[in-house]
Amino acid sequence: MSLLQIILIASFGCLFASGMMPITGFCQTDADCIDADGDDTSCCAQWNVKMPIRVCKSLRKEGQICKVNSPTFPLLLRPRSSFLCPCHGGFECHPLEGKYRVGKCKQVAIEASV
Repeated sequence: MSLLQIILIASFGCLFASGMMPITGFCQTDADCIDADGDDTSCCAQWNVKMPIRVCKSLRKEGQICKVNSPTFPLLLRPRSSFLCPCHGGFECHPLEGKYRVGKCKQVAIEASV
């Protein structure tokens, strides 16, 4: 494999990965992300599982992987210990079949009043 092929493959990998995880800045708590963004659409989470560097990441949307029983948003007084943000408002993390820690964000069921 030539050096050019390796560079092209690495470049496409970076483009693909950047679309998967929008990152807006370094932080310590969710409050830093709220202040930076001016709204409540991102949380302060670890860059990845092995790196404790914290960055602002988007709250999870419908169908995205999430951590079951994740601390509620916003978490203002202490750092989040996960690399995943919780589900966006109106969604809950429902465990995947056979899993107890990993789930997918699903819309909260609205109960009709009788």
